[in-house]
Amino acid sequence: MVLMTDANESGGERTTDGGAAHPPLTSEEDRTVVAAQIGREPRAMEGVAARCVFGYPAVTKQAPVDRNGQPFPTAFYLTCPHLVKQIDRIEGAGGVKRYEQALQDEPELHAATMESHARHRALTKYGNNIAASSNPDHPKCLHAHAAFELAMGDHPMGARVLDEAEPDWCANVRCASLLDRG
Repeated sequence: MVLMTDANESGGERTTDGGAAHPPLTSEEDRTVVAAQIGREPRAMEGVAARCVFGYPAVTKQAPVDRNGQPFPTAFYLTCPHLVKQIDRIEGAGGVKRYEQALQDEPELHAATMESHARHRALTKYGNNIAASSNPDHPKCLHAHAAFELAMGDHPMGARVLDEAEPDWCANVRCASLLDRG
């Protein structure tokens, strides 16, 4: 997994293995890119939690409530169009049920996932599990698990989802076209 992100929870910095050049984006440009990626203005975006190898937003950090005062149920939101499509494919092929079964069949994966849910609950005002799942044994949304792994790391189920979503990043820097930097 090649990852570029803003500071992680320990204050460290993760970088790509190849040191790919990336444009330094302003927070306004990040917001513009995210709006284009998701097809609407972001509701509760506090910032970028992880970037792709090209430097564009891949995961946003979300506020516990949106600008209208409505709760936002998850701390991280996957915005990378390429990864979203790859994970849509996994979910469409029964991925949520497969991961739910893996949680039942693999005690180590289950324990690690419960720890990740606890870490997520500690980040949110309302103490929500990843993907706002009322039952942490039910993954509900693989996009949210991938977003948590990219933003926070140490989430084996999210890492598995990302491994299955290969290739992680697009080959054509498609988010570059979302900004008019001329």
